[in-house]
Amino acid sequence: MKRTLYFILLLTALVSCTNKAEQPADVKLNLEYVGGSRARFSVAVSNMDAIYTFLNMGEHSDNFHQPDDVAARHEIARMEESYEEAKALMTDNKWSNFTDFFFFRGSRQFTMNSLTPDTDFRFVIFQIHPKTHQLIGEPLSIDYHTKPVAERDLNFDLSFDGDVLTIVPSDDHLTYFWDYENEDIVKETYFFPNNFTYSLVGMYQEYGFLDSELSKGTDTWDFTAQDNTLNEGERCILVIAGCEDGEFTTDVKALLFRYQKGNIEVLDWDYYIY
Repeated sequence: MKRTLYFILLLTALVSCTNKAEQPADVKLNLEYVGGSRARFSVAVSNMDAIYTFLNMGEHSDNFHQPDDVAARHEIARMEESYEEAKALMTDNKWSNFTDFFFFRGSRQFTMNSLTPDTDFRFVIFQIHPKTHQLIGEPLSIDYHTKPVAERDLNFDLSFDGDVLTIVPSDDHLTYFWDYENEDIVKETYFFPNNFTYSLVGMYQEYGFLDSELSKGTDTWDFTAQDNTLNEGERCILVIAGCEDGEFTTDVKALLFRYQKGNIEVLDWDYYIY
């Protein structure tokens, strides 16, 4: 009798959870920040079981001028197609569910990076049924316009001598940002050098110490003397770009190098993760 009662209670809990996920959620969407290449949104959800995701469209996107629900349905169809293609390559069971792969639960922030400056965008939030993938309720959206960003004619000459990196910019009066990280961390966490760079600069800007991380004029770095975390033979990605007021004034350039004490080896001067 106790086992039967336990089974009934468990079944009731599962059904209740499923029903909650199928109910329209009270969602509040807020634009917290917009710059030239980044925008940050906050989403507050009353129903923690609700499954939702976002769509960010620029003015040149195919669905930009479509109603939000039409654009959302197009996005769901695209996700379903992409998921079927990705399933064949999956080795991690935590992504075995379509909604876990693309959708979110609970309140959170979303940051859009690598946006085109001085451009109209629309950010759309929509909820779906966990089984049928049909829209639940009406999507929410915010239209916004990114700020203009100055484009600088700034290039960099990078050279390695033993353990020392020397960066010589083409204009000593302009500021720039550079950093490096283990190749596997960039791949697994950020996927691309661009994402890594935008995330890093965004974090520094948010906490108010980006200015101290910017360089101007010739800069040098001794990997052995100034970084005791590197391991012999470690592969790292170095990124560099012009940067002013938290915005990139040039394209992000990346190179791949292997750390070897006394002889750092550049593996790719124009690196891009495929």
